[in-house]
Amino acid sequence: MRKKQKIGVVLAGGGAKGAYEVGFIRALSEFGIEPDVIAGTSIGALNGCLYASLKSTQDTYKILKKVWNRLKKESPLKIDKLDSALHLTDLLLLVKNGGSLSSTALSPKNKGIFQTNPVLEILQKNTSIQGIKKGLPFYISMSEANDTLEDVLHLMDLNRFLNLTKVKTHYLKVQEIKDENIYKCILASAALPFLFDAQEIDGKMYRDGCLGVNYDSSANAPVLPLIQQEKCNLIFVCHLDDKVSFVEQYGEFENTKIIEVTPRKDTFTSALDPLRFNQEKIDFWMKRGYQDSKKVLKAFREGKTIEKLGVNKTQEVKETIVKTAIQGLVALIQKNNTKE
Repeated sequence: MRKKQKIGVVLAGGGAKGAYEVGFIRALSEFGIEPDVIAGTSIGALNGCLYASLKSTQDTYKILKKVWNRLKKESPLKIDKLDSALHLTDLLLLVKNGGSLSSTALSPKNKGIFQTNPVLEILQKNTSIQGIKKGLPFYISMSEANDTLEDVLHLMDLNRFLNLTKVKTHYLKVQEIKDENIYKCILASAALPFLFDAQEIDGKMYRDGCLGVNYDSSANAPVLPLIQQEKCNLIFVCHLDDKVSFVEQYGEFENTKIIEVTPRKDTFTSALDPLRFNQEKIDFWMKRGYQDSKKVLKAFREGKTIEKLGVNKTQEVKETIVKTAIQGLVALIQKNNTKE
């Protein structure tokens, strides 16, 4: 595909589900799509950081495939035993109360149960600050942190029922961030409450960009800076859930065509999928991301109507999903703490 337009690529957040984006990037490569701008949130920010640094879609696919093949053998989710022990009582209370957070207060305000070092090591091994600075324009989203309890409530979409502080989403162009804060901002974009430490940047605490999605639909798939700041007129978005459809919600933005890839309904089936860094899941998600993306890109190239692939509509109550995830975390912490 000849580059006749200013092209953007947006990679959504979703933990281990980010393997799906590797397949998406493989399909972009095969269709000859070379973006001018990249944006990402959470795992999409990590994948996007490599993409922006390498510039080439084909090179990005090759490197990301190697990175994710390592991740399926050695998960980046390393338990911080001290912080996980402090959180365990709170988690058990959540399960006991059916996922209700009203009767518990979460312990250390901005700490998580997983170490951030493994994620930082992936970034440092595959990118450099200067490489990022000289790479494609790259945007991330991150949210101003409240305390852990309130941020978990936002994650559960309970802001609809409770008087919570509105989450403020920040869109940052990485090339404009101070050198010493670049990796911290990318880690902040992936810092889910309870799981990872919030990051302190210039005196403020920040967390995963997805927390603001209830107030800003672009928060977990940051398409807005590519439209408003970069004036892209063709944007390819890789979603990792069905929460947002920019075309459905807004129609086509003026002067911007948005092509969205959304996973089929049987792609992600559990609230614990973001934590499943294992060979079976990662291999399946990379393959599925490639298959879904090829179908969408083929329709786009042929000028056909792009139909949804049967997105992952779940009828489960959100609180039940979160309770299941919490139970899984409890089991994971208990198993880890009994190994020694």
